[in-house]
Amino acid sequence: MTKKTLTLAMIIVFAHIAFVAPFVSSKNILPAGFGALSMTSMALVLVLAARWRIVDRILGGPDKSYGSHRWLGLFAIGGGLAHWALASPVGLGILPALAGRGSDAGLIAMLGLIVLTLAAMVRVIPYHIWKASHMLMGPLFLLAAFHTFFVASPLAMGAAPWTLMAGVSIVGVIAWCQTLLRKLVPARLVEVERATPFEGGVDVTFRSKRPMPKFQPGQFAMLGHKSMRAEAHPFTIAGGDEMTRRFVIRAAGDWTDNFVKTVKVGDRFRLGRGVGRFLPQIDSQRKEQFWVAGGVGITPFLSALERMQPDVAARVTSIFGIRSRVPLLVRLRM
Repeated sequence: MTKKTLTLAMIIVFAHIAFVAPFVSSKNILPAGFGALSMTSMALVLVLAARWRIVDRILGGPDKSYGSHRWLGLFAIGGGLAHWALASPVGLGILPALAGRGSDAGLIAMLGLIVLTLAAMVRVIPYHIWKASHMLMGPLFLLAAFHTFFVASPLAMGAAPWTLMAGVSIVGVIAWCQTLLRKLVPARLVEVERATPFEGGVDVTFRSKRPMPKFQPGQFAMLGHKSMRAEAHPFTIAGGDEMTRRFVIRAAGDWTDNFVKTVKVGDRFRLGRGVGRFLPQIDSQRKEQFWVAGGVGITPFLSALERMQPDVAARVTSIFGIRSRVPLLVRLRM
């Protein structure tokens, strides 16, 4: 952790504490502040999972959001644990009959966060199980929101922190609902048109029966087997047009190892839209660039080269290293 990162983290924590301080007694400042920190962080985690395009642009693309996701997860669990350790019932709550259930909901949400954190830390858990477990963040957030508004709390209804938490809760629920709706929309069904194996990987092209959404060179897409519930993985698009998509995939895990060994012409998969903000400049107004890649890391540049037209604009210098001779290198030289 760098000094700058630690400083920013401390500012975020103290900002939440300072925000609630004027509205609660001195003994309730810390538990209320840490509770607000946990709720805000959980809501933002759900926003990142929903992949709102405006958030992608702010962060530089979904591929850049994973660092933010990690920190928000730490804030959520850290703030939740501190709140759990310091908080105690105050007053009767908005609806006294629900105060006890609000307390229970908070306990369940906290235990759920602990389980999700441990699942993220234990590397031996299979990826598909780990990924599926993160869908529990939505229900846990609902429990945390119920706890926030119905537990016996020192925050008065309509006060600034209460209003902020109401807004945070609404945003989090909307984001989670959008994530669920996106999963109900099937990705485009495509068929393997060409599969050229090389040492440790495969150069594969998929074809769709209908025009696919446009993509920009440098973007990636989620690829999974044709089953709606199949596990999907992100791969950088190496080229293609409105009917095809090309990928160069290296065996680097269970899923990719099985894919490389078994994929053949005629196999059917589901392919998502192109996303990401790693976009090499390829138009005539570009600045001078250096493209540095190793192995299959050349794929975003292959896609860019496919779109580039001969011109006399700024020079693009490519530095590429690879351990074995593969078809994509031959095509690059052309």
